[in-house]
Amino acid sequence: MSIASTGVGDLILKICTVPEHLRRAVSSTKKNNRPFFQGLMGEANLRFARGDKDTAVRMCMEVIRQDPTAPEPFQTLSTIYEETDEQERSLQFALIAAHLAPQDAEEWARLADMSLELGDLHQAAACYRKGELLAYLSSPCILDCYLFSIRVV
Repeated sequence: MSIASTGVGDLILKICTVPEHLRRAVSSTKKNNRPFFQGLMGEANLRFARGDKDTAVRMCMEVIRQDPTAPEPFQTLSTIYEETDEQERSLQFALIAAHLAPQDAEEWARLADMSLELGDLHQAAACYRKGELLAYLSSPCILDCYLFSIRVV
């Protein structure tokens, strides 16, 4: 079993699990700070584009610390590590981002391809399944069939 197939799931559970009594406070705080986080992510991307990788990484980590359910800092970190040829680390952050914003079937296929390149067949299969399921469910024909079945029943 690889790091990708065990560590990401545990990390996502740790990041996304918020006790019930804190959910309201956390969600209202996130709504109030959203422009700040977007500005910080913009600055992190700008720093990375200018070659200041270390500062960009620290800025992304700060956004993750304050809003661990936002996919943007994980996507940026994935890009940073992909550009610096740290493919395993890039994949890990991309997987977290994909789990936080799982609607993109093409992204899941890209992650499956990255997993294959790194020799992780189990992770690749999981990514392909996720992507295929999303593509299948987003098909207009499937939606029409589902709506038809509701009317028949």
